[in-house]
Amino acid sequence: MSSEETPLPTNLKSRQEHVRRFTLVYCGVCLAFSAYFTPQGFNPATAVPVNVLLFLIGAPYWFRNARVSPTLLNAVSQVSNALAFVWICSFLGPTSHVNLVAIPQFLLVLMMFAGVNRPLSWIFGAMCIVQLTLPLFPFVDTWYLHKRMPEPALVVLRQFFDFTVLGLSTYQFRVIARAWRDAVALVEEEKRKLAEESAWRLRVLKILGHDVKDPANLALQLVRRIRKEAKGSVDVEFLEQVEQSQLLVREIIQNVESYALSHAELPQERAWCDVPGALARLSPWLTLRLEERSIRIDASGSRDEHRLWVVPEAFVFQVLANLVANSIRHSPSGSVLSLSTEQDQAGTRWILRDQGPGFAEPDEASEGEAKGMGIRIAKTFAKLQGLRIEWRNARESDSSPWGTEVVIAQAPILDEF
Repeated sequence: MSSEETPLPTNLKSRQEHVRRFTLVYCGVCLAFSAYFTPQGFNPATAVPVNVLLFLIGAPYWFRNARVSPTLLNAVSQVSNALAFVWICSFLGPTSHVNLVAIPQFLLVLMMFAGVNRPLSWIFGAMCIVQLTLPLFPFVDTWYLHKRMPEPALVVLRQFFDFTVLGLSTYQFRVIARAWRDAVALVEEEKRKLAEESAWRLRVLKILGHDVKDPANLALQLVRRIRKEAKGSVDVEFLEQVEQSQLLVREIIQNVESYALSHAELPQERAWCDVPGALARLSPWLTLRLEERSIRIDASGSRDEHRLWVVPEAFVFQVLANLVANSIRHSPSGSVLSLSTEQDQAGTRWILRDQGPGFAEPDEASEGEAKGMGIRIAKTFAKLQGLRIEWRNARESDSSPWGTEVVIAQAPILDEF
């Protein structure tokens, strides 16, 4: 079907436009040479079919609006070219350099069929190789020997053919370079749009996962406490309605978080992130939560040069915020969270410690602490940024001040991209 009725994919449609442009130029050059040779005593029975073949080299352009597949038009162009130049090479002789036309023709085969129709790519690629080696075939030296141009006349003609092949190849590479430039520009534009869309998704996830979800959970806990301690004057039915609405809000947020996990992608630019910068970003969200539990964060054990190569927005609000929230949840009121850093040949590590109960068993961290949607989000977004999260039991004895230790580790970054 024609491209108007059955549109090609955008990338193939753009490629076909370049093919049509080149075959039109190629066909025009061939017909110009034919206009010189045809009047020189040719038999019309031979000249007409040859000129028809030369005309059909431009089939992708001449019949671009016909109800014919572009792939079929490209194949007609290649077959016509092969048949015409077998005859032309036989007429002008093996020393005419006509076979060099196979070089731009091979590039045209790649433009037409590479990634579109693999069998045709191989078939017409092989035909181009045969065209290039035509002077090696005996029939080329014997056909039309009685009408062949004398060798002195071929000297100038060979130069014309050489310049023509060079001109076609140069024009072809110019077309390819232009197509490559357009493709790169399109890819960069799509990457920019994807980065903007992803940034908005991360902001929405941050708002839902932290700014809305935490108050909803607190409200749900409060409603359940009021209902549990309800007196006769309390409307239990009203409390149940409030509880159901909070459960619904939490379910919606969890569905959004699950969707974010299954479509996690980070096309934004990465940057170096240090502890002070990360805490400064978290401050508006973190301050209220720390004040509610009278908990403070001690970052005196961190060093500014111990940085992580991450997407700051995703790391701070999807990784660090979830880990800190989890530590706050398991810490007693009035306790301290410690955020320290280490760096050696193995890479950089940020270590978050709380004063909670810790773990009874060494592997209980992966089975207990690392549960929950917030932890799943943190682990997923950490993995996307080349980070590894480990949970350790820091309470070695009853006198140990720390309970749980969460390590965010990144291998050495050799290049800042």
